[in-house]
Amino acid sequence: MLETYARAILEVSDAVTLADDLQNLVEALHDILVKYIYFDWMAVFTILRYETRINVTTRRNLGFNWDELYQNIALYDELGRAAVTARPGEFLFSQLVFDPRRDADAFVLDYIKRHCDTAYCLVMPLRVDAANIFTLGLYRSSNLPFSQADQLLLRHVLPLIYSKFKTMALLREIELRTAICEFSDPQGCTLLLDENLRLADLPEDTRRLLERFYGRAIEGLPPSIATWLKNTVLCDGCLPKVGGPWKFQQSMPIGRLECVACILPDLNARRFVLLRFTLHGCTADFSPLARIGLSRRELEVLTFLPLGYSNAQIASALEIGEVTVKKHLRNAGEKLGATGKTGILYAAIRRLRELESQTD
Repeated sequence: MLETYARAILEVSDAVTLADDLQNLVEALHDILVKYIYFDWMAVFTILRYETRINVTTRRNLGFNWDELYQNIALYDELGRAAVTARPGEFLFSQLVFDPRRDADAFVLDYIKRHCDTAYCLVMPLRVDAANIFTLGLYRSSNLPFSQADQLLLRHVLPLIYSKFKTMALLREIELRTAICEFSDPQGCTLLLDENLRLADLPEDTRRLLERFYGRAIEGLPPSIATWLKNTVLCDGCLPKVGGPWKFQQSMPIGRLECVACILPDLNARRFVLLRFTLHGCTADFSPLARIGLSRRELEVLTFLPLGYSNAQIASALEIGEVTVKKHLRNAGEKLGATGKTGILYAAIRRLRELESQTD
C-alpha cells in the first residue's frame, strides 16, 4: 500500500509541475487518479477573485458540458455551499449532505442523475483564501461509497494539488494586476468586467469619477457604456480572444469622459474586459462645499459656471426651469456671501481652497 501511495504522489507531483493551466491540470489529474480510485468523471469548481460566477473545469471529451449545466442548479446546491465554508482537505459526501426529502436536494440529485448519470460524489474543498476557492469533485454512476483506502490515497496527494491551486491563484492575480497597471493611466481610473460584461471589480476611485461625471450614484456599468460595449466589443454575442483597444467618448457639462477598453486573458483561459476612464476638461469639484450647507442642486449649478453656461443652458442640461436655476444661484450666493455669477464663482473657488487647506 505504501508503494501505491508513493507512486501516486510521484505521478501527481509531476503533473502539477508540468501543467501550465487549469484545463491541462484537470486532464492530467483525471488520468492519474482514475488508476487508483474508481470514479467516472471529475470536476474542479473555482470561485476566484474578479469572477462573477462559479466556473467548472472538466475533461474536454466528457460528453456533456458540466460548466453550463451546473449554472442551473448552483443556487440549490447544498453540497457546493458546504464546500465554500469547509476546511481545506475536508471530505464531503453527497449522500451525507443531500437529503432527498428536501425538495431542493431532490431536484439537484435528480438533475445530476439525468444529465450526468451520476449517483454519488465526493467533494474536497481546497480554499486558498476568501477570494480564491477551489473545490475538487469525483463522481460515480454507482452508489458505491468511497472506501477508506480511497480517502487515504487522496489525503496523500491533496497537499500537492492544493499547493498547485494556490500557486495558480497567486500567478493569476499577479498577471491580472500587472496587466491592469500597464494599461492604467496616472490621470485615469480602471474598471474590470468578466467575459459576459458583468461587473467584476469597481474600485472606489472609479466609482467616484463616474458618479461625478454622471451626477448620480453608480452601482454598475453606466447604460451608455454598456450599450457601446455590446455593439462594439462583443462579436456575435461573444467576447473575442484578442482585440482592441476600443475607444468611446461622452461629453457632459462637467467635461469629456474618455473610455478605452481592452481584453485581458487570465491563466485559466478566461477573459476580462478592462476599461480605463479619463475625465478631460472638467470643472472644479465643488462637492466639498456641501460641508458649509450647499445643496446637491446648488452644487450642480456651480459646476456650470466655469464653463460660461447661460441660465438657459444650465436649465436645459439639468432639466429644470430657468427660474429654478436663478433660485439655486441666489441661495448659493447667500451661503457664500457673494452676488452675480462671477462673484459667486470666485467665492466658491476661494471657499473650496480654504476647505482643502484645512484637510491638508
